Amino acid sequence: MRPSASTATDSEMATKRRMLAERLASAGVVDEALWESLKVELAPISETYLRKLVRHGGHPMTALVEGVNLSTLEDAARTLQKLALEYEASEPARRKRCRALVLEAKQKLRWAGARGDAEMLLWVSTWLENPAVFPSWIAVYRRRNENPMSLP
Repeated sequence: MRPSASTATDSEMATKRRMLAERLASAGVVDEALWESLKVELAPISETYLRKLVRHGGHPMTALVEGVNLSTLEDAARTLQKLALEYEASEPARRKRCRALVLEAKQKLRWAGARGDAEMLLWVSTWLENPAVFPSWIAVYRRRNENPMSLP
């Protein structure tokens, strides 16, 4: 009896998870060079799925590897702030990559629409308007929402 297509897929995913765990066992932060080699070694694999595996493995990633994590408001704020810092410290080509990651997150949020992600969509839109201001803006925004009477 031949295994079903879903069984083969499950087996392939388990193999990729195992290969990734072995490859990252001695790695520190997953930087762009390591990321590119992982994509080649584990091909075919989507960046979204690979990012999910790395994240669930608890491995730290650089800003351009992690992208915008939309799992929670805390993760979104943290990763948008990391990308804002990367953006400010980078040359035009890296800035373009930062911006592309935030635009991708904005598209995902728009497609999700009814999930109640309006707050994250506001954050991403604000980042796109002015990445340099975002870290200060998010701090004020969060303080205001924690205590609405504290700011005008």
